[in-house]
Amino acid sequence: MQVDGQWQHYTLHGLRRIDLNEPVSHISYYEAAAFAAWKGMRLPTEFEWEAASGQFSWGQRWEWTESAYLPYPGFQRVPGPVGEYNGKFMVNQKVLRGASAFTPPDTAVILTVIFSIHTSAGNSPASGLCDNLNYCFMKTLTVPQPPVARKHVNNFYRDVVNGLLAEHKHLDSKYFYDAAGDALFQQIMQAPEYYLTGCELEILQEQSRDIALALCALCSSFDVVELGAGDASKTSILLKEILEMGLDYTYFPIDISGSMINYLERTLPRQLPGLKVKGLNGEYIDMLKASADLTPKRRVVLFMGASIGNVPPQEAAAFLKKIREQLHPGDILITGFDLKKHPATVLAAYNDAAGITREFNLNLLRRINHELGANFDTEKFEHYPTYDPGTGSCKSYLVSLEEQEVQMGDALIHFAKDEAIYMEISQKYSAAEIDRLAQTSGFRCVRQFTDSKDWFVDAMWQCA
Repeated sequence: MQVDGQWQHYTLHGLRRIDLNEPVSHISYYEAAAFAAWKGMRLPTEFEWEAASGQFSWGQRWEWTESAYLPYPGFQRVPGPVGEYNGKFMVNQKVLRGASAFTPPDTAVILTVIFSIHTSAGNSPASGLCDNLNYCFMKTLTVPQPPVARKHVNNFYRDVVNGLLAEHKHLDSKYFYDAAGDALFQQIMQAPEYYLTGCELEILQEQSRDIALALCALCSSFDVVELGAGDASKTSILLKEILEMGLDYTYFPIDISGSMINYLERTLPRQLPGLKVKGLNGEYIDMLKASADLTPKRRVVLFMGASIGNVPPQEAAAFLKKIREQLHPGDILITGFDLKKHPATVLAAYNDAAGITREFNLNLLRRINHELGANFDTEKFEHYPTYDPGTGSCKSYLVSLEEQEVQMGDALIHFAKDEAIYMEISQKYSAAEIDRLAQTSGFRCVRQFTDSKDWFVDAMWQCA
């Protein structure tokens, strides 16, 4: 329905504006299949759904699959009318997987949907779906949610609630990166204001051979581990250069986003024939520790894209010390740093004219809605970035435009008008600050590779 010229719909939390970024829902199998085809995709099979279930929003909706509802091997009908009746429900049915808003958080639901289609003259199943499709929900079987997915949801909920109930509200930036967040960040990196991508890309395009030669001079045999690999679009330039030098190595991309890890394992071996890829999905330090058990070689660890700037300097130093604890003498770390520059240039990078960074921040609220059952209205929050050229701290906030309350599970979170949620930091460094950071973290500086504007540096350090 339209209210004041805006489309709205009724939800469990009352009338809400339609969010065009939310997943398509409340549709039939045929509508879901048609939508997927329109997007140039298809519905997953039940088995593909299970393989990718860790990336879904548990507890918020059921997802259609392409799989037919068929009996398990060895199934036999019982004799008589009961068997005949039940046997009919093994024909022409599709399987829904997932859970409802009221399903306990540690339980997933396999829902088998029985449907019949009534047509009239000139009316086929492909038209008038809402009028002609009748549903009969026949059987629900609950099974335990996979432990990894359950742990993720529990940690996500705990971190969000603790952050929003704190005196100064904040959210952990590591939760930006669901599938939608991944896609938005790829768009941010292509925005004209976001100079970081272009600066580091220039370094890799113009100096990747120098970087590869410097690595080979330090160690003749190594494997490459990348923290926060993303789509590896820039890293692949260096990976290709190392391959062309004849080194036999394995690339271990580490990312908290399972969708990105799956993408890299599927596409990189085709892009770079001969490259061995073993993705590690999880927290950086945990997966870096795991990588030590997967290779006897020295490790070259990449932490590119100024990711080290996602935390304040004190936390950056502590994090680099944790990395050093997982490495051996002679291992190498290449870290990207965004250098201090004119404040207007920095601030524009986090407040692009197209509003992509704004959507990136608001997407975390949408993710909390979808995965944790909250009822954030993203129209009631405004993106607000700041930059302090003295400290080098660029911070992003979401500001509440009115007094409001948000429900999430048992937690009721109150927002005063103009109250802010601290979302993320992007720290900028001077060359001297980078050198001191290396020394205090247990590394020695080997070489720095800068772009032509001296806006960005990829620093090569070796474990002391």
